[in-house]
Amino acid sequence: MGIKTKCLIIAITTCSTSFSIYIRTIYRAENIQKLKSWKLTESDLNKEGIHPDLKIVTLRELISTWTIHDMIHLNQVSRVIDKHYTEDIGSWKNYVRLLNE
Repeated sequence: MGIKTKCLIIAITTCSTSFSIYIRTIYRAENIQKLKSWKLTESDLNKEGIHPDLKIVTLRELISTWTIHDMIHLNQVSRVIDKHYTEDIGSWKNYVRLLNE
């Protein structure tokens, strides 16, 4: 296990939801494989459905929304990791813009 992996595991395990994050990662990987196996065409991605609030939406929009949703969670994990090491980096903190925002 490399140092980056160890750091990520340490940061995630400081969260009370670490097990939940792990399980969701497994489910996401399985869902991505299933989605790839469908070999969706442009026509498939443009198919429309009805959402109770948004009305007409396409499959492409739905899948893109899932992608952005996952990216938001990755951003949240990244911020937890950043904050976890804020004190450990000492005066280097001045050079890490994210920690000074």
